[in-house]
Amino acid sequence: MRKIIVLTLCVTMLGIVSSAGAAVDSYFTNGTGNGKAYTSGNWTLWPIKNNIAHVGTADYNNMAATVDVRGNPQENIQQLHVGHGGTGVVIINNSGRIRPWNRCTIGADLEGNAGDGTIDVQKGSLVTRNGAMLAGSETGYFTLWPGLMVGGDPLSGEADSGGNGLLRISAGDTWVDIRSNKDLLVGIGTGTGLSNGTVTLDPGINPGWGMNVSHGAYLGVSANSAGTLNIASGTVTIAWNSLNAFDVGGYGNGLVNMTGGYLHVVGAINLARYAGSTGHIQLDGGIIETDLHFVERAGNGTMDIAGGEFIIPNNRTGAINSYIASGVITGYGNVGAGNLNIFDDGSDLHVTGIPPLEVDVDILPDDDPNLLTVNTQGKGRLPIAILGSEEYDINEIDLDTISIAGLVIPVKAKVGDDVSGDGLADLTVHVSRRDLILALGLDIMEPGTAVPITIDCNLLNGRTVFGTDNVELVARED
Repeated sequence: MRKIIVLTLCVTMLGIVSSAGAAVDSYFTNGTGNGKAYTSGNWTLWPIKNNIAHVGTADYNNMAATVDVRGNPQENIQQLHVGHGGTGVVIINNSGRIRPWNRCTIGADLEGNAGDGTIDVQKGSLVTRNGAMLAGSETGYFTLWPGLMVGGDPLSGEADSGGNGLLRISAGDTWVDIRSNKDLLVGIGTGTGLSNGTVTLDPGINPGWGMNVSHGAYLGVSANSAGTLNIASGTVTIAWNSLNAFDVGGYGNGLVNMTGGYLHVVGAINLARYAGSTGHIQLDGGIIETDLHFVERAGNGTMDIAGGEFIIPNNRTGAINSYIASGVITGYGNVGAGNLNIFDDGSDLHVTGIPPLEVDVDILPDDDPNLLTVNTQGKGRLPIAILGSEEYDINEIDLDTISIAGLVIPVKAKVGDDVSGDGLADLTVHVSRRDLILALGLDIMEPGTAVPITIDCNLLNGRTVFGTDNVELVARED
């Protein structure tokens, strides 16, 4: 799925808004001096020093700046810092292109000033390459080769530094390419610094476009950090064929939210690599595929499949079944093999979630309407019928799993009576009226209130079943 794009080393920047609010036309220049901006026929300085471009940084008291990148004039910068101890925004559209040869950082605290950076790729390209190697950051993380850092910068030299960074890929033929075996680091601060990094692929990105990471990708790298990857469309490829290819939670907290598109990890997906970390993947649509492995590490890692498809080599069948049984992998938030479907095509497993089964329930089956007298002193029982249907076998309900809100357990259950009169067997359970009233707080509600009551259970294969009926509250007559 990786798309190869040949980019001209060119960029035009239009509409810089400085802290003073002046709009200018400008472009990056080659060389080691300051770049120049052109406005109203006059050249003015714009902070590019040692081939490092600064947008909203404390280094040049350029504390708030927005740069709009369009067109194809030449540029050749070593690094791009957006929101370093300031607020910086870079917008790439109209086929604009930025190509830092070293690294790009978005949102990092600097010199005691909060950093907030955004790069919004609306229609164009952001390419990073040839970044310097980081041999173990201050967090003690394994060797990283930073190409693009979103939310924090461990190379800033700050002892306790975080930051807030956002990389947004908006729509159409847009592309972010991290080349030359470099990493994507999302949420990577130092010391006690709080860092939050987010990478978002919006709806409307064309298939095959999106983002390519030539090495590894890491969400929530450092302690006190959070890294989030949101994918609604397009393609994200993480190309490193390694057990360390993609971490959702390193020392911090990692999260993947996916509603569409395609996430292809050539190597392994790791959840919550270190103790104390969390990593969660919420797959509500699209496809996540790993060519190697899926591992929960030392922290708390989970994946919920509530739409979409997870693909993994079938030599990992044992591990996947174990993760399903233990609740690491769930279907629609429910634990158990009955909530997931696994199809083996001969080489890969295709794992999809099975939605909970909604069934018809009749509270007080002999009454219409369902009038429930609020009496916490009595010892009566409330009958509830779970109605059978052609969709499932009423005898497959696991009686030990029946409850109301996980609080009220039936005192009696009987299968066989046809309560509904449709010729199919139903299951009638009886619960304590007093326990139900107290557990749901019905005793503090006004008489005449209509209250939905949901009963939950599992089939013997683990699939979640639920049904809801209403009761109308009636005051007790003294």
